[in-house]
Amino acid sequence: MKNLFISFFYILIGVSNLYSQTYFTGSGLWSVYNISTTDQTINYTTQISLNGDTVIENRIYLKLLDKSGTYIGAIREESNKVYAKLKHLQSYENVDEILMYDFTLKEGERVFSNCPEGPLFQSPEIIKIDTIQLKNGEKRKRFFLTNDTWIEGIGSLGGFLFPTIESLTNYTVQKLVCYKQNNEIMYRDDELCKENCCERLDMNEKKNDIISKLEVSPNPVNSNLNVLIPVEYADNEKTITLVNNLGKNLFKQKTMDNSCEIKMSQFTPGIYFLVVEIDDSLIESSKIIKK
Repeated sequence: MKNLFISFFYILIGVSNLYSQTYFTGSGLWSVYNISTTDQTINYTTQISLNGDTVIENRIYLKLLDKSGTYIGAIREESNKVYAKLKHLQSYENVDEILMYDFTLKEGERVFSNCPEGPLFQSPEIIKIDTIQLKNGEKRKRFFLTNDTWIEGIGSLGGFLFPTIESLTNYTVQKLVCYKQNNEIMYRDDELCKENCCERLDMNEKKNDIISKLEVSPNPVNSNLNVLIPVEYADNEKTITLVNNLGKNLFKQKTMDNSCEIKMSQFTPGIYFLVVEIDDSLIESSKIIKK
């Protein structure tokens, strides 16, 4: 019965998209470098992949996974627009599905999205549109915005989720270095990309395991924020840092303990970022809301 239900919706989508392009499939892979603006070194690599479809509120979405295989949201396409339900935006009231990309816009028009943070929140203007040839020879539109650059059917050159994320600090930038679809390289930054930048990261790598096991609570928080790291990392040095939205470190602690408490009552209400490093390698950053 479930398969019949999904097939029925595929038929409906096919009819509605007769005159629009469908770009994303269940095998897309975005590879992004986090680069220091001070010395141009690559701090770490992150990846987002598409992994099959799911039905949410009678609509078919493609599931988004991070490099550890954790579900982080879902997207759907309609009339050359991309809509998303993203886990990192769930803490906002009255925010469910957002408009993430609109590839129908023309020069001089603005992107009006209900996204509550990141470049989309600023309603950026389309400054210029030109054409770029992808690695497979296909030509796509390239959109130059006031605060971002998009490639039609691929997304932001800051990474697929970049339009929806508040910048962590002023000292790092995100750069899309590769996009693969059906194991075919569609886009590759030949200047930045290292020899294996288009290859899927090992999801079983020990350090990546912490992403799904790290406990940060409560969030939103009034007084004390508790950070709990899995016991299997007891022999590793941890660095826990709290950063404000201007990139200033407000709290930093190096410890061998697997737990940490941050007194948030000393800070004003707003958005903060928790950065967790294991043996000086960045593992995870989380948005914290101080009430």
